[in-house]
Amino acid sequence: PTDAPSEAPTDAPTESPTAAPTDAPSEAPTAAPTAAPTDSPTDTPTAAPTGAPSDAPTDAPTDEPTDTPTEAPTEAPTEAPTDAPTEVPTDAPTDAPTTSPTDAPTDSPTVAPTDAPTEAPTAVPTSVPTDSPTDAPTESPTSSPSSAPTDAPTEAPSDAPTEAPSDTPTEAPSEAPTQAPTETPVTNATVFPCNLSTPPLQVIGVAGGYEVKILDVLNGTYTDYWTLPFSLPASPYTKMNAVGINPIDSIAYGIARSGGLPYLVRFGPNVNNASEMWMEYVLKAPSWSFAGTTDIHGNFHVLDQAESPALYTFEDIHQLIGYPTTGAALLTDYSAMVPSYTYLGPQVSDIVPLRADLEGTSSKQDYLVGAGYSKVLVIGYTNNTDHDHWVLTSSPSYNDAYGAAWNHRDLAGDDHLYFSANSGSGVYELVDIDLTLLTATMVQLLPSLVTSNNDGMNCLLSVVPFTPTYAPTGLPSEAPSEAPTAVPTEAPTESPTA
Repeated sequence: PTDAPSEAPTDAPTESPTAAPTDAPSEAPTAAPTAAPTDSPTDTPTAAPTGAPSDAPTDAPTDEPTDTPTEAPTEAPTEAPTDAPTEVPTDAPTDAPTTSPTDAPTDSPTVAPTDAPTEAPTAVPTSVPTDSPTDAPTESPTSSPSSAPTDAPTEAPSDAPTEAPSDTPTEAPSEAPTQAPTETPVTNATVFPCNLSTPPLQVIGVAGGYEVKILDVLNGTYTDYWTLPFSLPASPYTKMNAVGINPIDSIAYGIARSGGLPYLVRFGPNVNNASEMWMEYVLKAPSWSFAGTTDIHGNFHVLDQAESPALYTFEDIHQLIGYPTTGAALLTDYSAMVPSYTYLGPQVSDIVPLRADLEGTSSKQDYLVGAGYSKVLVIGYTNNTDHDHWVLTSSPSYNDAYGAAWNHRDLAGDDHLYFSANSGSGVYELVDIDLTLLTATMVQLLPSLVTSNNDGMNCLLSVVPFTPTYAPTGLPSEAPSEAPTAVPTEAPTESPTA
């Protein structure tokens, strides 16, 4: 090339550039860049950048970035970022972030976050948060919460809440609420693994606490599942009963006594340590009881069977925050709650929900059913308001208290009710409930163990676990059933039942 450039460039560039650039760039760049950039860049970038960037960026970036960034970014980012960011970010982020963040963020975040956060947040949060949060929160939150939280929170909350709530609430509330509430409250109790084949469960008092046991429907024996020592929560409890698994959140609930007062509690393995059991207090209850249950709608029902029998119903219990101590300032207080319904009826040791058409309306209604000493208590309700009750006589007449009750569905979606006698006389199904004749039938299905201080709970959507027929066939089968029929066959089978 000449020592000085011509006033206008050649149509094709020289193999090596002139000592100083031309006033206007060539149509195609030189094989090697000029020592100083042209006043305006070439239409396509050089294979390598100039020692200093041009005043305006090229339409497309160079394969390698300049040592110092241009004042304005290229329309598309370089494959690798510059050591220092441009004063204005590129329209799209680089594949890898710059060593230090830009003064202003890109419209969309980089695939991976920068080592340190930008002074202002991106319009859309990064898929993974930065290792440390910004020194101060943003003036307005992101349109939706980040998929994962930072290891440490910001020192102060944002002035306005996010449009959608985070999975768990902050320790302190925002100045204004979110447009929608959080879907689940703070709870450390793990869900119970309910499925269609989950067998009946029973909570039985033992030395030092309670145990959740699985009932073997073939022989009436139990297998240990959970152990709940009295020292489990931060505020120890002394007694528990009226348990049930809420089908809304699939967590076990019950009435526990602590400091002489009754509370609704949640319990199960700790979500932070599966080998550790957890119990938390959900609300202060109006009464201690050993007869309680959850229903298919997520309500918790409990009977106060003292001088004036009464039904209390706690709605939407899955939305209530649980606390490890009874002295938590924000613990929901229902201790002075007015009964949902009062009635005159027999004392029952457990209740179980039932959806059935017992009144001939051609549609299923909600009921609570308990049994004891040849009497059956049925309480009907609609939307937890319109109540009615019936007292039935069951046959055959068994002089038993039924401390555990369960509800399981058949494949047609119909509920079946089962009761276990504390005396050990057996597990029974309650059938033929007639609200007109005020009668019902107890059919023995299998033997049971002697129990006391116990209660039944189950997954409400699990299918009927009991397989024997209510009455035997006329002739015995060649091989016996796994469990005997409620009534023996006229002639014995060739080999005995298990």
